[in-house]
Amino acid sequence: MSSGMSNKWKKTNKQRVLLTGAALAVLLQAGGGMALADTPAGPVSPWESIPVITPPEQYAPFTVMEGPGTIAFPQGVVVEQDMLLVPARALLERLGYKVEWDEQARSVVARKTGGSLTFPLDHNYASVNGAAQTMPAVSRLVGDSAYIPLRFAAEADNREVVWREYNKTIVVREPDSLLHVRVVAAIDKSFESEQQERLAKAAGALTGLHLKLDAMPLPNYQQKVNLMIAANDMPDMLLIPDPFFLQKTLTSSVFWNLAPLLKDYPRLREAVSELEAEVTLDDGGVYGIPRLQNKADGAFPAIRQDWLDRLGLAMPRTMDELAQVMQAFVVKDPDGNGKHDTLGLTASSSPIGLGDLAWVENVFNSSGGRYVSRSGRIVDTWLEPGTKEALKWLNGIYANGLLSKDFPVANADQARRLAMENKAGVIAMTGQAAEAATMELSSAYKGAVFTPIPYLQAKADGPRVVPASLGHSGVFAIPKALSEAKVRRILAWMEAWLGRSELPAAEREALKPLEPYLGGGGFHSTRTDLEAPWQLREEIGTESLQDPTLGLFTNELSAKLADTNKKLYETKIKIILGALPLDQWDIVVNEVKQNPDYQSVMNQLNEKAAKKAGGAAQ
Repeated sequence: MSSGMSNKWKKTNKQRVLLTGAALAVLLQAGGGMALADTPAGPVSPWESIPVITPPEQYAPFTVMEGPGTIAFPQGVVVEQDMLLVPARALLERLGYKVEWDEQARSVVARKTGGSLTFPLDHNYASVNGAAQTMPAVSRLVGDSAYIPLRFAAEADNREVVWREYNKTIVVREPDSLLHVRVVAAIDKSFESEQQERLAKAAGALTGLHLKLDAMPLPNYQQKVNLMIAANDMPDMLLIPDPFFLQKTLTSSVFWNLAPLLKDYPRLREAVSELEAEVTLDDGGVYGIPRLQNKADGAFPAIRQDWLDRLGLAMPRTMDELAQVMQAFVVKDPDGNGKHDTLGLTASSSPIGLGDLAWVENVFNSSGGRYVSRSGRIVDTWLEPGTKEALKWLNGIYANGLLSKDFPVANADQARRLAMENKAGVIAMTGQAAEAATMELSSAYKGAVFTPIPYLQAKADGPRVVPASLGHSGVFAIPKALSEAKVRRILAWMEAWLGRSELPAAEREALKPLEPYLGGGGFHSTRTDLEAPWQLREEIGTESLQDPTLGLFTNELSAKLADTNKKLYETKIKIILGALPLDQWDIVVNEVKQNPDYQSVMNQLNEKAAKKAGGAAQ
């Protein structure tokens, strides 16, 4: 099997090889290979002397057919020079052929409507629909059965063959499988299967591709991705939320490097070029196509608009106003159930920028993240005065019971659950996620609406801060097990997706609900009330908020900051909880600034940024 069979299979063995369906249906005990009972007796086949090994049962190889039923080869299989030979009759009949033995020509002859295959024994060629083709192995007798190369026979039948090392499985797909693409992406669970099917059909209309969308809920998505990669059980397109995660995998052996192919797809090439720092890895390879996102649609507070309306409150614009609104959500019964059982802000935390609370630091630092560029230098805002003000604000809302008490230990799913159970009035999420959350919540609580806050100011006279994203929400990686032909079909489809603005209006509208899956590059909503705030975000702009360190960090630099980041994070949490006084932050900041490893990292980042800027200017 040329797609990577382990060396320990390179001998014949008596294990069974199964041809199963996508649903792994009923096992059909096949009659085995081509019986040659009428063949005159001759010398003992030299193939019988090949050494036999028996692999562990749990590693017995399988062949998976995308169709009902399974089939066994009780005589065993032959693996020679990385090629798998199997009994001819069992395989060809499973592929839908009527199989005969031509004694005079000593050939296996298989026919079905629209095609024929002939395999002369002891030759390395076969006839495919009347035309001779060279095979990578010789058809032969093993005992009294004719054996033929599995991959050649399947591909001659216009099927795709894929080897899965993790469970010793050979996947043989149906003749039109090059038109079928399965996509796994992280998205809110508000889309029902029936709607997904409608969206898939609308997407297929672009290029005739049959798209199968598998939406996985956002919580624990990365963990599920890790499991799929570890098991080598991946779809045709897999969304990797953080492209830099790919640095930690054996990328070149797992996913296609798409860089050499992009020259044929100008829209994709442009999308990758605009986000080069985010999607190009250290080896220069491009192992995914970005799922485009509006640069002003990062995680930022979304607020219960219906609660504001019920309490007669205006959309908050400053951090003090936001704290006052959250106080009202706690004490003024915004859901109207007669109980004080609602919360101002639900969140989870993370050592990476405080997780769901990172936006608080960003507002007080007028930044889009930890690092900003000021006067041509990279500045770490975590050590800026604004971070201390952010901690003071967070400590205040926590002490007043406005922030979920368990935020330091809660995960994103638990934090979101409070919002989806009608218990919290503010949660950080993207605009797309806010719209999906509204759809889900309003089905259980009539009139419930999450509206993204357009911008926030640390003070009334301070700059308006909007969320900033990378311009994408992950990349779609394509497993290396796919053939180049199929990869090109996928890229052609994605090229058409990026060009959908040229379609008639009705067709564009039908495709719009797909944007949470595949990315849109802008914020697209069916809610007219979001048009004005979104236009305001775009007018304010995010250029000054973009992270200047993208593509500059290496594993070595990240490792040097590990202890420092841990100390900063733990100090932040303790100050928010009231376990440390606010002034302790100044002490820790001064210690970090004097840390040689920290100084080294910041110097290297600035040197790299200057070199990158110089190269771009040439």
